[in-house]
Amino acid sequence: MKGRSLIGRTYLYYLADMVLCILFLMMMSNLLWLQIILSLGLIVGFSLMCYNEGGAAGERAVSIERMAEKRIAEGKNVDPETKAEFFDKKKAMKVIIAVALPFALLAVVNLIVSPNYPVIEQAAGAENADPFALDEAVIENTQTVDEPALQVLLRVVARVVFSPLLPLYTLLDSKPAVLYALFIPFSFVMPVCSAVGYLQGPKIREKKIMDIARGKVKKKRGLLVGKQRGPRQQKPLV
Repeated sequence: MKGRSLIGRTYLYYLADMVLCILFLMMMSNLLWLQIILSLGLIVGFSLMCYNEGGAAGERAVSIERMAEKRIAEGKNVDPETKAEFFDKKKAMKVIIAVALPFALLAVVNLIVSPNYPVIEQAAGAENADPFALDEAVIENTQTVDEPALQVLLRVVARVVFSPLLPLYTLLDSKPAVLYALFIPFSFVMPVCSAVGYLQGPKIREKKIMDIARGKVKKKRGLLVGKQRGPRQQKPLV
């Protein structure tokens, strides 16, 4: 699997997580605890899938490199396309940059341009007052924020893209700056899982070779045990 394919599959897994969260979690707005459980389950599940995908890509890259080395040792030529598929630690960083950077830039821009809404604190004993009464001082201190259409659109896009964090939209409703700041590190979760899995390629290949060798040894032992037993003798007729 080439580096571009790993990048595409990481995007695909993120998109699948995003779509599932939009389709199912939004229906559970009244069950926040269930939203949290499902959201965490989807994030962990797709992150593991990214890790496994990266591991498969790294293992395949190492295998191609080892076979090419044998061909070179035999005096045969290896084409540039095959060399491009060799295991390279830089490909892990490319996955992180190609996938996480667009999401992180979106999160940073959204955090910068989002307005800072004023927090209105109630005075002591205000909860016992008439809830329909209007405090003139509060009205005077309240600032109306007139947002440009593009700014609103940017926030909507950011919330859709980071819908895997949907439960936090409710938990941090009064702290939008904290919510939007959390979008930035979340951008790196799945790409880093793919990159870490890719870097485990050599170890995965060694483990696979060892498992194959152990399987052959067990098979030989089974054949030897069968030979020692010999043919099954018939019972004497009485």
